[in-house]
Amino acid sequence: MKKFFLLVCVSILSLTLLSAVQAQVIRFAADDLVDPNNYVYAPARYLAKVIEEATMGKMKMEIHGGAVLGNGKSIVEQCQAGIIEVTESVEGLLAYFYPNIQVTAIPYIFRTEDIAYAVLDGSFGQEMREDFRKKTGLRIISWAENGGFRNFTTSKKKIKSPADMKGLKIRTMEIPAHMAMVKALGANPIPIAWTELYTALQTGVADGQENAIPTIMLGKLEEVQKYVVLDKHVYSMQLVIVNDAWFLKQDKPLQNAILSAGRVMDAITRGICRLGELNGTDYLKKKGLEIYQPTAEEYQQFKTLAQKPVIEWLRNQKNVDNVWIDKLLKAVSDTEKQMGYR
Repeated sequence: MKKFFLLVCVSILSLTLLSAVQAQVIRFAADDLVDPNNYVYAPARYLAKVIEEATMGKMKMEIHGGAVLGNGKSIVEQCQAGIIEVTESVEGLLAYFYPNIQVTAIPYIFRTEDIAYAVLDGSFGQEMREDFRKKTGLRIISWAENGGFRNFTTSKKKIKSPADMKGLKIRTMEIPAHMAMVKALGANPIPIAWTELYTALQTGVADGQENAIPTIMLGKLEEVQKYVVLDKHVYSMQLVIVNDAWFLKQDKPLQNAILSAGRVMDAITRGICRLGELNGTDYLKKKGLEIYQPTAEEYQQFKTLAQKPVIEWLRNQKNVDNVWIDKLLKAVSDTEKQMGYR
């Protein structure tokens, strides 16, 4: 009888300890496929490693990719509600929650990656992160890349200048500033979720789309597109965010470890994307896609047509604070001068 009683106690204790361990599991949700080498999953793996090491294995982060916990807007809403602790999103989708982030989608605002890095990692980026946190209850821990600079692709014809875009149905993210840009260039914007993009291009719902080279490869869009123009119209961001209330409940060493991991995640993602652009351009050519590099004159045509109308459109939006437009323009101008571009 004593042995039986002891066995029951041990079983109860084991179940209690197991529950305690399970209660320490946190979840990272993404709508991209789980791939150890892509620019979403690789930095997430690093964050998981840091969290486990910082807590001596008492806390583990599970990575749920492929939209198994929901896609796009849904996973951000879940993170905001505290249902999941960590997620990733792009600036387009986050415009639903924080409209001011649309200013970073002003077309042709960043002429190079190093300018984008300096502005987003500098005082402008830090100030926007804090405003984002206060207004959404979400904390940005990594402000990295969604493949880098976005470019137009089509299945119908080669684009060399804005004149070639007239009448084309171009898929955009569900962000009004991107749609305003496509309209300004003479095409018809069609907002379509990332998870539905391949089918939309395959069936002709859209003639083309706009994404960075690594993102094109991530979605296997080379299978349903024929032409790429490297116009670099928008520098696209991949943000990793945590529920701020959850974050603030953690002890200081873990908070610091997560913030440190975020800075490393920036470097991981940017490195993967730069390599992805280099290798991806060669890969797309081998797959038969025609890739066109606009001349300086053609690039200026794109910029002249798109940038001013989008800035004016943003200034007329009631939910976008004009102060952020002016802050970004100044930050870019100051950075260009510091780096010798002016």
